[in-house]
Amino acid sequence: MRADPQLWNYSWRTSYPVRLRKERILLGREVRLGEMKLFWCPSCNLPVVAQRICPRCGEDTRVVRLTPPGDARPAFEGDIRLIREVVGRNFGERAAEAFVRDGEVVFINRAPSVDLHHEVIAGGEVLGAVIYDLKEGDFRLTLREGGSARIVDVAERGVITVDGGAAQAILERGASLLRPGALEVRGGVKKGQEVLLLDPSGRLFAGGRATADLPPGEVSPGKGMVVKVRWKSPTSPIPPPPALMSIQDVVEANREYLKYLEQKGVEFVREVRKKFPRLPVVVSYSGGKDSLATLLVVLEAGLKPPILFVNTGLEFPETLQNVRDVARRYELDVLEATPTADFYSEIERFGPPGRDYRFCCKSLKLGPVVKLIGERFPQGVLSFIGQRRYESFGRMEKGEVWRNPWVPGQIGASPIQDWTALEVFLYILMKGAPLNPLYRRGLDRIGCWLCPATDMGDLEVIGGEHPHWERWSEFLARWAERESLPKEALRWGTWRYRRPPGWLREMARREGISLPEDLRRGWMGMLEMEEGRDRIVLKGVKDKGRLLNILYAVGEVKEGVVRTPEGEVLVEVSGQEVVLKGSAVGDLVGFLKSVAIRSQECVHCGICPGRCPTGALTLGPSGIEIDEKTCVSCRHCLLGPCPAEAYRPSRGFSF
Repeated sequence: MRADPQLWNYSWRTSYPVRLRKERILLGREVRLGEMKLFWCPSCNLPVVAQRICPRCGEDTRVVRLTPPGDARPAFEGDIRLIREVVGRNFGERAAEAFVRDGEVVFINRAPSVDLHHEVIAGGEVLGAVIYDLKEGDFRLTLREGGSARIVDVAERGVITVDGGAAQAILERGASLLRPGALEVRGGVKKGQEVLLLDPSGRLFAGGRATADLPPGEVSPGKGMVVKVRWKSPTSPIPPPPALMSIQDVVEANREYLKYLEQKGVEFVREVRKKFPRLPVVVSYSGGKDSLATLLVVLEAGLKPPILFVNTGLEFPETLQNVRDVARRYELDVLEATPTADFYSEIERFGPPGRDYRFCCKSLKLGPVVKLIGERFPQGVLSFIGQRRYESFGRMEKGEVWRNPWVPGQIGASPIQDWTALEVFLYILMKGAPLNPLYRRGLDRIGCWLCPATDMGDLEVIGGEHPHWERWSEFLARWAERESLPKEALRWGTWRYRRPPGWLREMARREGISLPEDLRRGWMGMLEMEEGRDRIVLKGVKDKGRLLNILYAVGEVKEGVVRTPEGEVLVEVSGQEVVLKGSAVGDLVGFLKSVAIRSQECVHCGICPGRCPTGALTLGPSGIEIDEKTCVSCRHCLLGPCPAEAYRPSRGFSF
C-alpha cells in the first residue's frame, strides 16, 4: 500500500512533539538535535522511517522510544558479534543467541554518554545497551524488560530467585535486593554483572546490577545489598518478536520514502547551484557514509563534479581504498589534498589533540583544503559536504549553507542536513553504492583513526590494528610521563581532553589521582610575550628575519621601523629578545601578537596564504613568507583564525 507523501513531511509531529533545544545540555540529559524518525509496524513487525502509516499494510505505526538524539543505524556484522559476546559473557551462549536471533534486523542507537553507549533495538523496542566502561577498560551490558524476557528462560547464569517479601518491596518501593531476600542463584553471579530477578513462582519481574559475588545454588545467610535494581514490572515482560528479515527487505519497504528524500535533496542541490552559478562544484569526500550519500544525491541532480579528498596520513587503509573504489565506480576525478605539516611533528609541539583542542583538524585538513582551493579554484568553490544536524549542536546550528572562517573561498552546502544515520545507510544500500567496510566491523564514524572524537570503545574494537598504533602508543606514554599521569589515566582516554571535564576529574579523584586543569602545559620551546602599555616584549625569538618579514602584513618595514596608518612601531633586537614599542602598539597589539606567533610557530597549515588577495604570502620550507614587493599590508592574512594561535599550550607565555 502506498503511504501518503504528506506523512513523510513529518506531519506526525503533532502526535509526538519534539522541542529542539539550542542550548548545550549537560551529559546525562536529553540532547534534542532533530526529529525522532524510527517507527515500527506491529502488524508487519517492520521498521519504518518517518511514517505514521505502514507502507506495506496501511496500519498505524508507533514510534520507537530511543534516547535522543535518536540517530539510529543498522547493526552490522561487527556490532552483532560484540553484542553477543557481551551478552554471552553475562548469561551464557544460549542467551546470546536468544538476545539477537539469526536473520533478525537489529538497529543501534548511540546514546549520549562519557564513552560508547549503544542501545540495541529489535522487534520494535530497545532491548538493552552495550556500554564501554572506561574504568574497567571493557564492555558491559545493561538490559531492559524486552531484552530480559528474551533470555530469562535460557540464561545459564545471572538469574536470582527472591522471596515474596523482597519481590513486594522491589515492586512497591523500588527497593534494592538485600541478601536475606535472595533465595537461589542460577549459575552464579559476579559483582558488576547484569542480573535478572524472579519471584517465588519463577516469574521475571525485575532486573539490575549485582553489587556482590554470589555462588550458584542457595544463598547463604548474611547482610547487605546484593542487587541494585534498575527496572521492575508488575506483569511479566513480553519478549518482542524477532523481525526475521534482511536489511534489504527494510530498504524495499521504505523505498518510496527514500526516493522522496532523494528528490528533496536533488531539489536542494539544484537550488543552491542556481544561487552560485559561477562557482565550480566539488563534493568533499571522506570515505564515510555521509559524504557518500551526499555524492549520490549530487550525481542524481545531474552534476558530475570531482571529489575532494584530504589525505591526512592518518586514514584507515580501508578508507583510502574506498576513495579509489568510489572514484572508479562513478568515473570521477579525485582532487587529493595533503598536508605540509606532519602530525607526529605537530604533537611534539602541541601535545595530543583533544576534543576541546583540535589543532590537527586545522593543520591537517582545513589547511590543505585552503591550499588546494587557492591553487585550483582562486575565485572560490561550492562544496557539497555530508554534514548532518544529528551529529552535534554546532552542525545543527550551522544550517544547510554556510561559510567556514577557516576556509576562505569555500561555500559549504549539505543536501542531507536533516537526514538521520538510518536514512543515510538505507539510501546507500538502496543505491548499491560502495560502503566503507569499516562500518560492517562496528565503527560509528570514519575519519582519522585516532581522532579524539572517537570513543575509547571504538579504539578497543579496531584502533590497535592500525599500522601507526605502536608509534602513537609510545608518544602517549611519553606525554603521560611528562604530565605525571598514571597508566590508568591513559586507559580512560584522558589524552582526548585539554581541560578534563568534571566527570573525568571525579573518576580520577575516586582513584586517588589529581588531574591538572590544563593537560597541554609547556610543549617545546614556546615564544614568550609580555605586554606593557606601549610595548610588547618577545622572548625566545629564533627567527628574527622571519619576524621582520611577516611584519610587512601590518605595515612597511624599513630600518627597524614598521610604518602603519596608526603610527610607527620601533623594533629593537637583542639576542633572542625583540621589543616592539611605540605609541601605535596599543592600537595594533592584536596584529603584532599574531605576527609574532605566526612567524615563529607556523604549523604549515596553509590557511594564511589562502587569504592573501595578491599572492604575496606563500608557504615556504620553514613557514609563511611574504614577498615584500607585492605585499600591500592589507592584513587580510591576519584577520582569520590560525591554529598556532588558537591552540597554543598555556605554559611559557602570557597575554
